[in-house]
Amino acid sequence: MTTAIGDTREVAASGSTPFIGRSAELDLLCSAARGDGPATAWLVGGEAGVGKTRLVEEVMHRVEAGESSIGRGSCLHMAQGALPFVAVAEALSALCAVNDAELVGQLVEKMPELAIVLPDVVPVVVGSASVVGDDASRLRLFDSISRLLARLSEVRPVCIVLEDLHWAEPSTRDLLSFLVAHLGELPVAIIGTYRSDAMSRTHPLRPLLAELDRHPRVEHLTLAPFDAAELAAFADARLGEPPTARLLDDVAVRSGGNAFTPPSCSMRSPPTAGRCGASCST
Repeated sequence: MTTAIGDTREVAASGSTPFIGRSAELDLLCSAARGDGPATAWLVGGEAGVGKTRLVEEVMHRVEAGESSIGRGSCLHMAQGALPFVAVAEALSALCAVNDAELVGQLVEKMPELAIVLPDVVPVVVGSASVVGDDASRLRLFDSISRLLARLSEVRPVCIVLEDLHWAEPSTRDLLSFLVAHLGELPVAIIGTYRSDAMSRTHPLRPLLAELDRHPRVEHLTLAPFDAAELAAFADARLGEPPTARLLDDVAVRSGGNAFTPPSCSMRSPPTAGRCGASCST
């Protein structure tokens, strides 16, 4: 599903980056985060700078704290290979932080495996594994994460955001597949973003995307670059005045309609106008 429609012009809580268009995608993801969506996982793809992170930020901004528990984490690209579960650990830590500490403590007390991804929350039990070294321990960890999400969702809907899945290591990819298969119709949503332009034919994420696309509780959104009207609205909001046709044409050519790339983020009003635009915050 690819939608880039709308004339919505909103500014995030930080006030730094206007939110333009994408009303269809925003509504879908906000409903999912509130536990009202038809799917367990939402995969959001698009080129670098198209606005995937900005869309996720807007979802987190619009969904009230009392409506849902949201935790976000990002996969990291490392020269020596990605560390396992970095994004998962970050998202689960954030999720635990917005829930009652006593409740979280009660839930994790009997799941020492979670110390691998929640070292600051779960006390390390003597003799417990410090790494996921075999299939049995991986299964116990995956099952504990699934049970934690399920129990937290009994309080209010849960949403886990995993960004930059194109950098995800095998453990994170396997966990995502496990959760989609085991969470069923619980009010738990997983929103994953990835760069479509980073996906070579042999990219390790491709088999997972193909597998998940066949699952009935997985939806795929592809963010298209801004069209001319949306790019003009974005430029207007950033500059505080309508952009000249020359400036808009230049930015459109150099950015390809991807608003969160350097050509768009560094746009400036003409020198005679005596103003300049702020830098993007993604």
